[in-house]
Amino acid sequence: MMKKLLFTFMISTSAFCAEAEQPWVSLGADGRLIYRSDPQGNRIPNFSGVGYGTGNCPLPLVPVRLTLRPWSGDQTKRIQDSLDTLAKLPLAADGFRGTLVLKRGEYPVSGTIFIRASGIVLRGEGQDLKTGTVIRDTGKDKDPLILICGAGKPELEKIPRKILDAYVPVGANTVRLDGINGLSVGDTVMLTRGSNEQWIKFIGADKPGVDWPVRFAEVKWDRVITAIRGDTVQLDAPVTTAIEERFGGAVLARYSWPGRIEKCGVENLIAISDHTNPKDEDHSWRAVDIANAQHVFVRNFVAQHFAYSAVHIATTSKWVTVTDCKSIDPISTIAGGRRYSFCMDGQLSLMRRCLASKGRHDFVCNEYKVAGPNVFLDCKAVNAYSESGPHRHWTSGVLWDNVTISDRLSFYHRKNYGRRHKKPPYHLGHGWAAANCVAWNCTIAKQLIVESPPGAHNWAIGCKAGSFVTNGPERGVKKGAGQFQSKNQPVAIRSLYEAQLAERMRTSGSGTQMIR
Repeated sequence: MMKKLLFTFMISTSAFCAEAEQPWVSLGADGRLIYRSDPQGNRIPNFSGVGYGTGNCPLPLVPVRLTLRPWSGDQTKRIQDSLDTLAKLPLAADGFRGTLVLKRGEYPVSGTIFIRASGIVLRGEGQDLKTGTVIRDTGKDKDPLILICGAGKPELEKIPRKILDAYVPVGANTVRLDGINGLSVGDTVMLTRGSNEQWIKFIGADKPGVDWPVRFAEVKWDRVITAIRGDTVQLDAPVTTAIEERFGGAVLARYSWPGRIEKCGVENLIAISDHTNPKDEDHSWRAVDIANAQHVFVRNFVAQHFAYSAVHIATTSKWVTVTDCKSIDPISTIAGGRRYSFCMDGQLSLMRRCLASKGRHDFVCNEYKVAGPNVFLDCKAVNAYSESGPHRHWTSGVLWDNVTISDRLSFYHRKNYGRRHKKPPYHLGHGWAAANCVAWNCTIAKQLIVESPPGAHNWAIGCKAGSFVTNGPERGVKKGAGQFQSKNQPVAIRSLYEAQLAERMRTSGSGTQMIR
């Protein structure tokens, strides 16, 4: 009997060790990345296509066309008139109209400053209160200080093409179509993953307090066709939720978006939201908001006292880079819907080397069905009042890469949090917030919570944490264990995003790429 038990133990231990020796991503002998897949082919996605210019080109230094110096009184109209003047200039060969420079000093404004045309950059002369450029928002409303925003919405072809594959795994970037007539390489397309009652029930979104309606759960990926072979099209970035015929399948449709703007930026300045007391909320909530735009950058930017965010990327934006920015000392009550310091609700975007202080949800996705890939890289949250991570309603394919957080990082089922009204689709229970998300070599002071929804994974690899939590007690919700590897021991690949980008640049044969 003892021999039998010992034999069983040895087999079980060997199986466990074999599993532990198979990392989800590793370096092969030839230096190429090797991805482990589950039995259905799902794997950690490739995040390398995120950011301005798809990450393959440096952020531009755009020539100066107009310059303003500080002046007495409200400067809203003066700055806006200058930006509107730039908007009337023709686009140069590089796709830019030019830069408006605000010379060092302070610029009081009482309203929103709009960038509404492609190819415009707003630049200051530093982020120091005494020697740099300060835009001081003196208004009493909650509107953004700077709004980069195009117009309209995507115009989709009337009859979409059906996906023929019974199953498209996470990480795949090819799909088979029931018709390719009229499609060309370079077409912009919307890939829409449907849902049905069976899927809603499968993930537990039919539970009291969550109650997602069927069509609410559609996931939409904004993509570009990069190759066509027979009935198969290749897309520029992978799917981040598995497409399953039994759960509603998917369709693909070409689109155009004449009103979407591109190649815009904000850089090298500090923004301050005036307030009257530490809990005042009658002042600007967002320093920079980006909507209906692509290939946008915000760099070397400090936001102080804004109640919601330093930078918010809306669902209608993609290919955005936010780098070397700070959100400090937000002013608001410490409650729900406030202090989402760097909020990533768009697609194919990168937030890098950003610092948040005294936020609640600092590096966060806070919209319904945020569809990646998206990346937070080398970011840091200090004195945080709550957790970072996907906040609500099936965020998929987001990477927290070498992020340091003084509170928690959570990929889990958020139950009925956020539910305020009885009628959907507004303020439904959050339910499963994270699917196919990754924490890579992160440092988390408190809890790292990683649970997996039915039919999906969440991963934590090489992370340090005060404690690791998975399969927490939750009555009536079906879930699986998160995929933990190398707890409290960073893995050799320092940054997953940087390794994937380096490999893409090598295989493409070029360190740069044309912006579409």
